[in-house]
Amino acid sequence: MAGKRAAGGRSAAATAPGRAGGAGAARARRASRNSASRALERNYEQAEIELDALRDALGVREEVVTRAREIYRLSIEKSLVRGRSIAALAASSLYAAARETGTYITLKDIQQACNTTRKDISRCYRLMLRELDMRMPIVDAAGCVARIADNAGLSGDVRKEARMLLRRVSAGGIAAGKDPMGLAAAALYLACTRLDELETQKNIAHAAHVTEVTIRNRYKGLRDEIERLGVPMPKRKGRGGDGAGGDKEGLKRRAGRV
Repeated sequence: MAGKRAAGGRSAAATAPGRAGGAGAARARRASRNSASRALERNYEQAEIELDALRDALGVREEVVTRAREIYRLSIEKSLVRGRSIAALAASSLYAAARETGTYITLKDIQQACNTTRKDISRCYRLMLRELDMRMPIVDAAGCVARIADNAGLSGDVRKEARMLLRRVSAGGIAAGKDPMGLAAAALYLACTRLDELETQKNIAHAAHVTEVTIRNRYKGLRDEIERLGVPMPKRKGRGGDGAGGDKEGLKRRAGRV
């Protein structure tokens, strides 16, 4: 009996360190999980700071930033943040949110407003599309008209004419596959020429963040299609009688841009 008790005692003594070691490992795992959770929360808090800064710099609506925060949260849940720049992921989240909500912001706009490269933003954006299974709506060129016109200081008549031209050519299918910003810029320039409003390609190109070559190429295609469709010239406002004269002050003001 003594031998059995001794053996039993040795067995209990042998298992005690094992139980202690198991408890210690469990505590270590919990501590590790808590530490990782705190790190991810700090990551998200830093991303919020980045998104707020982008909102202020770009002047985007709060709903866009709210959606960007949701996208960033999903990225955390999918472990996309590990080993990647918070600034780049926050910027790509905002870009994705803008695309989803129909807010036209270019990658160049975002890159200039944050401390990261366009290449990094593009890489993170493609990763998000793939891993979060996101489907982006196609950007309509007509939706870009107001943004470019605001930047270039163009009149309401020019905006209206440009949208009409885009509707007509879109029905014919020639707008398919074209960069919406370049197409909208060309439509605005064509609208200026049809309304006799003096404006330079350079000013519109700068407002649209495209090159003058892009505007010239798109302009030619638009003009030819409008002529083929027989779209009538618009009525000019501010002209009297036989069309002579016109709004001289307006012409002088616009001439200053040439």
